[in-house]
Amino acid sequence: MLTKIPATRKIIKQIYMALPLKRELFNLIKTFYTPPYHITKYLRFNGFIDVKVSQEKTFKIYNFGWTVENSIFWYGLYKGWEPKSICIWIELCKRSKVIVDIGANTGVFALIAKCIRPEARVFAVEPLKIAFEKLLVNVKKNSYDIECIPNAISNTDSVVNLYDDSGDAEFTYQASLSLNGAYVNKDNSVAKKIEAIKMDTFIEKYALNHLDLIKIDAEFHEAEVFEGFQKYIKKFQPNLIVELTDPKLTSKIEYLIQDIDYTFFDVDEQQGLKKINNLRISSSTNVLICKTELIEEIDMLHAACK
Repeated sequence: MLTKIPATRKIIKQIYMALPLKRELFNLIKTFYTPPYHITKYLRFNGFIDVKVSQEKTFKIYNFGWTVENSIFWYGLYKGWEPKSICIWIELCKRSKVIVDIGANTGVFALIAKCIRPEARVFAVEPLKIAFEKLLVNVKKNSYDIECIPNAISNTDSVVNLYDDSGDAEFTYQASLSLNGAYVNKDNSVAKKIEAIKMDTFIEKYALNHLDLIKIDAEFHEAEVFEGFQKYIKKFQPNLIVELTDPKLTSKIEYLIQDIDYTFFDVDEQQGLKKINNLRISSSTNVLICKTELIEEIDMLHAACK
């Protein structure tokens, strides 16, 4: 949920963020002690940080003081924000040649994909301007050839409303194509016109002859993403990590992919993968929808989560 802040608190925050050498001080603190989250959520700064994916592979991301990047700074990829989802994503990236990050935000998943699999074709799709601009900063800093797309993925090829409820949110933004999304305040949201494209049209536009891996974080618009993917999803059968936090969406999505040989897993961010018979909301945030043939390698995914 969003945190609205009074004007005086906002001014104090701006003064704090302008103080110099916070990154250097926090790096020094980390060498001796990593504070718990209820402390580090206030210890924020602006500046690039190194993100370690493995002993050999790292990339840089700009910490704009937002929650995700700040968590990665303090706890790394594997102990902070969505750690099990990231572990699974990394393993799936290793065997993928075409990867699409839908709702890329500032690009964490897309950057990981390109870092892990430099030869892969990676797309980062983000419709909200404030996040898209930050995504471009991160891609440029790493000299990655990630294809950044400022559109929304939906069930239509047309101009649509993106309901932006960011306002004066302190450390994040919130926007959705679905006005009924739980995170969007109908009274405070501002409708912004953006270009939407169906996944089927996206595939044809960028001449994709296969598609291996997709992450979908569409803020309660996930069902519409699948609706616009009916022509090619059965042909390509990509593995998917999907944010599912609304029970009203699960049955609709499962119906749309019922003819595909998929297996479902709840991604428990504490314990890892848990096989589920029917699609349902995640115990944490995400579910894994994977080709059943991947089951033979599921032990490897489990091991990556430990």
